Amino acid sequence: MMRRVRAIIFDLDGLMINTEELAFQVYQQILEPYGQHLEDRHFQEFIGMDADDTVRYILDATQISIDGQALGRAHLESLLARMRTDLEPNPGLIPLLDELLRRKYPLAIASNSTTGYVHDALAALRLQDHFRAIIGRDQVRQGKPAPEVYLAAAARLNTPVSDCLAIEDSPVGMQAAIEAGIRCVIVNAGWQAAEFSGAFARFPTLVDLHASLDFLLAPSD
Repeated sequence: MMRRVRAIIFDLDGLMINTEELAFQVYQQILEPYGQHLEDRHFQEFIGMDADDTVRYILDATQISIDGQALGRAHLESLLARMRTDLEPNPGLIPLLDELLRRKYPLAIASNSTTGYVHDALAALRLQDHFRAIIGRDQVRQGKPAPEVYLAAAARLNTPVSDCLAIEDSPVGMQAAIEAGIRCVIVNAGWQAAEFSGAFARFPTLVDLHASLDFLLAPSD
């Protein structure tokens, strides 16, 4: 029997907020003067990567002549500007968080973005007080798909990994959670099911996940 969930660890980008789409749009704008354009398959391939890996991926895919650090800085500055005006919680996020807090579950974020970026995003949505722990890519040696952000988040919550539930939206994030020993639920309507074969459960939206909370949080055979 699987143990009852005692704490829940969320991914951030794409799962909780619409930043992955915004990030993709910003990269398109940066690449336009170079005569380059990212395709939908590129978007699918770099979802879940940390910022440095994404920059390396884009430079390899486009072969544009720009320093990687300069590209990363330009993207982050433009993305933060877009977040101040265009950032929105994904449908169902706020009711889900409110319900989990009502049930007294400690919540954490394990993100491949930097800690400062996560705090900025939460501040924009007024969600800073919802999470007991925030672990960003800059706090560990290796980002996802390595398990370190999840291990650090569980430790910060003082909860064994076997009692945690991870909520993710990408194969990279799912791999990190599973390698940490945490059962993982996927919220993603767009990926092929085979890419999430290791998930404990999969839902198209956070609204659907919310409707199945009793199933997800109870012990199971």
